[in-house]
Amino acid sequence: MTNRTRDLVQMAKAVGLDVIKHYQKDSRIFVDTRAANGVTRAFNITKSPNDIRGDVNERARMKRFVNENPAPTAPTPETPKRKTLTVKKADSTPISPDAAPAPAAAPVSTAAQELTQKEFYRLCSFVEQGEGPAQYSSLEAYAMRVSGVMGQTVSEDAIREAMDVTGTATPDRWLPTLDPSAVLIKEMHALIESLGHKPSADFKRLFASVA
Repeated sequence: MTNRTRDLVQMAKAVGLDVIKHYQKDSRIFVDTRAANGVTRAFNITKSPNDIRGDVNERARMKRFVNENPAPTAPTPETPKRKTLTVKKADSTPISPDAAPAPAAAPVSTAAQELTQKEFYRLCSFVEQGEGPAQYSSLEAYAMRVSGVMGQTVSEDAIREAMDVTGTATPDRWLPTLDPSAVLIKEMHALIESLGHKPSADFKRLFASVA
């Protein structure tokens, strides 16, 4: 088993997929997998160890596949008068490599320029399962914390990319501060309209200045 094949197999097992088989075709490495409900799908990556973004995208597709195909739940007990619901077992035939969607080419990202594949995986794991960004007052403060944990400088762009890949939302406290006066004027305008009251010309001009 090559290192890249081992990377793909470990990636599939890490998200909870059963590995049926792995193989190579042209310049790509494939792995046939089975979800908890028996549905199968093939995933693939390039043979190049430098395609970090492609690996991360394929890992994200694996996670979506797992979420879309959870283990079947036990049927709810029914009265004798009701018909028994029969669940048809999903086809477990491995998908042909030709039918597997190839990941779209993407430009080299900031993370790919700064971090190795393993370092970026570690960053994603820290963002997703370690100390989340919501605990920190700003992206700058979070970047300092992440850099300290990883023992190297990690840029804010690389952290944003990791948050995007893991689906981590940007904390509200990181968003630009709103003008309290503008917010108040907009809320008053909405309230006036809901009451059916016609605002004065001066208020209309004031609202137009912040709308």
